[in-house]
Amino acid sequence: MVDAIASSFRKAGLIPFEEQEIRRFEEMGAWGEETLWEQFQKNASATPDALALIDDPRRAEFTWGSAQRLNYDEAVVEVDAMAIVMRDLGLQPGDIIFYYLPNVIEQAIILLAAWRCGIIVSPLLPQFQSKEILEIFDAAKPKAIFTADRLGKSALAERIKATLADKYDGPILVYGNTPSGCVSLEGLVTRAKSVTGDALTDLEAIDPNAAATICWTSGTEGTPKGVVRTHNNWNVTSLSVCQGGQLEKGERLLNPFPFVNMASIGGVFTTWLRSGGSFSQHIPFNLDALLDQIEADQISYTVLAPAILTRIANSEKFKSGKLDSLRALGTGSAPIDGAIIVKYEDELGIKITNLFGSNEGTSLSSGPIDCPDPFARASSFPRVGRPEFEWRVSNANWIKSKLVDTESGEEITATGESGVLLIKGPSLFPGYYRDGRIDRSDFDSDGYFSTGDLFEIGEEDDVQNQYRFVGRHKDIIIRGGMNIAPTELDLLLMEHPQLVEGAVASYPDDELGERVCACIVPHDGVDIGLDDIIEYLTTKNMARYKLPERMIVIEAVPRNAMQKIERHTLRDIIAGFDRLDNAEVVA
Repeated sequence: MVDAIASSFRKAGLIPFEEQEIRRFEEMGAWGEETLWEQFQKNASATPDALALIDDPRRAEFTWGSAQRLNYDEAVVEVDAMAIVMRDLGLQPGDIIFYYLPNVIEQAIILLAAWRCGIIVSPLLPQFQSKEILEIFDAAKPKAIFTADRLGKSALAERIKATLADKYDGPILVYGNTPSGCVSLEGLVTRAKSVTGDALTDLEAIDPNAAATICWTSGTEGTPKGVVRTHNNWNVTSLSVCQGGQLEKGERLLNPFPFVNMASIGGVFTTWLRSGGSFSQHIPFNLDALLDQIEADQISYTVLAPAILTRIANSEKFKSGKLDSLRALGTGSAPIDGAIIVKYEDELGIKITNLFGSNEGTSLSSGPIDCPDPFARASSFPRVGRPEFEWRVSNANWIKSKLVDTESGEEITATGESGVLLIKGPSLFPGYYRDGRIDRSDFDSDGYFSTGDLFEIGEEDDVQNQYRFVGRHKDIIIRGGMNIAPTELDLLLMEHPQLVEGAVASYPDDELGERVCACIVPHDGVDIGLDDIIEYLTTKNMARYKLPERMIVIEAVPRNAMQKIERHTLRDIIAGFDRLDNAEVVA
C-alpha cells in the first residue's frame, strides 16, 4: 500500500489515500461524504442572516481595507465570486495555490472558494522571507499566488514578486496597491460579482478524500516539509476539538494564530465550520486587543498558550465580568499549571482543554470529559488508541498508538519509561508532498508515524490509562507554536567568517514556550555580539522568528562519536549560565 500511495494520485485532484484505507475509516465512522465547503454551505443555508466572518477592528492599521463583518449570505457572495475568479484563471481540481496574507477574513474566503473548486491551498506565513518562499515554491510549484500589498511595513506583494521574478510566470493576485506585473484581485472579484445566474453549475463534485491543504513545517534538517491533509483529515480534527471542549452549535470562535497551520486551521477554522457560528480574526497578537475582541464579539471559544492564560488570569478583566461570554478554552504548545485550570473553572466556569497536536495530525485532547481532574489534565493525555481503554472523544478510539524505546525500537508497556509516541489513524496525514508525490518514508512498515515526541505511561487511580509528556526526541524548537529547525541555523553559523563553529539550542520561555540561543566559538581575538550574529543571519533572508534571542560563547560545540551535535548538552550549558551575556529580545 505504501508504494501504491507514493507512486500515483488518483481521480480528479489529489487523493492521497488508497481505497482500502478510505473504506476502513468510513466503516469505523471517522470519515464521511462532506467536504469542508459543503459544511459551510450547509451552515449558510441554515442561518443566512447570522454573523459568519469578523475582522479584527485594527485591520486598517496593518494592511489594506477596513474591517469587515459578514453574515452568511454576504459570505456566500464573496466565496462564489472568488470561486468564479479561480475558475476563470483556469485553475483545475488538484492545482496548488499559495496565499501569502495577514490574518483577514479574505483568507477564509479563499480557502472556501478553493475547496469548492477542488483546489489545494498552501498557506505561506507572512513573516517568510525570500529564503523560505523559494524553498516552498520549488517544492510545490503553485499555479497562482494570492497576496496583499502589505502587512505593517512589510511589502508582501513586492517581496514575492521580486523573489520569484526568474522562476514563476503565473498570476500574482494582489489585494490593495498592486505592483506592475501583478493583477488587482479586488477588480477581478468585483467583475465576478456582476455575473448573473449561477455561474458555477459546471463545477464537478469534490471527493472529501481529496487533498484540501498543504501546510509547511520545518524538518530537522531545515528544509520545509509539505504536510498534505484531506477534507476528511480536517473533519476528524475539528470533531476532536468540538468533543474535547464540549463545543456546541453556534459557537463564536476567535483565531489568534497565523492562519497557516494546524493551530489556526484545525484548532479554530474547521472547528468553526463544524460549529456553524462566527469566526473572528486577530491581527497581529496583542493581549489587550484580544481581550477587547473577546468582549466585543462575545467570543465563546478560542485557543491560547498557557502563558497567555496566566496573564489573563492576573488581569483586571478576569474578574470584571467582561469575559463572561467565554465558555471554554483550548491550550497547548507548552506545559500549563493545573492551578490555572482550577482558577478558570472555579472563578469563571470556563473549562480548559489541553491540546497536543502537530501539522501531521497528532491529535491528543485532554479535556474535562475524559480527564476531569484539572491537575492530571495539565500534564497528561488519555492513552489513545489502546483496546483496553474507551474514551468519549471519538478520535481517541479511532487512532492507534504505542510508545517505543528510542534505542531498541521495542514497545514500552510499563510506567516510568519514556519512549517516542507512534500513531496511525484517520486524523493522520498521508505523507509529505515532494515533487508531486506523497512521501511516506517517515512511516514504519506497519503504517505508524513517529511523532518525535517523548511520553511515558502514567497512572490515574492505579490504571495505566494516561500518556504523560516528557519532551521532544527530535531537535525541532517550537517558538510560540512555530517550528524552527536548529540545523538550518547551525549551517549558517558554521559559515560565519568570524566563528570557528556555532550551533543553536532552545531555552525555556514562559510566554512562547521556547526561544533560540546561539552557542558560538569565535576565532581567537574576535569580539562578536548578538547584534552581529543577528545582522549576519538577517542577510540570509530568513523569517525573523527564527533568529536567536540570546547568545553564549563556549569552548567547543559538543558532539557525539558520530560528530552529531549534542543538542541536549547545549541546553544543559545554557541552563547553567547564571547570566547570559548579550541577552536581548529580537523585535
